[in-house]
Formats: sequence, structure tokens, C-alpha cells
Amino acid sequence: PIRAKSGTNQEGTSAHNRRVMIEALRLNGALSRADLARATQLTKQAVSNIVEDLESDGLVVALDAVRKGRGQPSTPYRLVPEGAFAIGLQIDRHLTR
Repeated sequence: PIRAKSGTNQEGTSAHNRRVMIEALRLNGALSRADLARATQLTKQAVSNIVEDLESDGLVVALDAVRKGRGQPSTPYRLVPEGAFAIGLQIDRHLTR
């Protein structure tokens, strides 16, 4: 099973959906657009648009197409390790991490 949070198809939520897609790729490694759509519960069109945006921003890269049975081969995408980084900081009343 592919691990991912659910996205939303409502307007004005593109930043959330981008984070959901990045998280799904971070947790699972390379995934095709169809896998991303199933995992995040976003439409195929929404996934395609977000993948194109992430690719143009240099955050994801397409890998070689993979043929699985009949039909079009799927193109897996993965995060670009040098694309970005994040730092988490937790400040509680009695604890700092």
C-alpha cells in the first residue's frame, strides 16, 4: 500500500495539495501520476498540474518510463534531493527540540 495523506479538490488549496504530493513522494520514493492520484485522492488532472509545477520548480524529476502489462508505460517521479530542505523546530513550555 502507498502511504499518503488525502488531498482536496476544492479551489484555493493548491499549496496544501502540493505539500500532500511532496509528502507522498518523500514517504514512498518514486511514484507515477496514477499512483499519486490514487494515494492522495486527487483527480488525475490535478496531479498532472501539480507534477508539472513541481517539475518546473526543480523539486521533482521524471525517471525512465516503466512498462507494466498493457497500455501506456507509466513515468515515475521522485523528489530531487537538492531541490529544497526544511528545518523543524518545536518550542513547548518546558521543552525545546
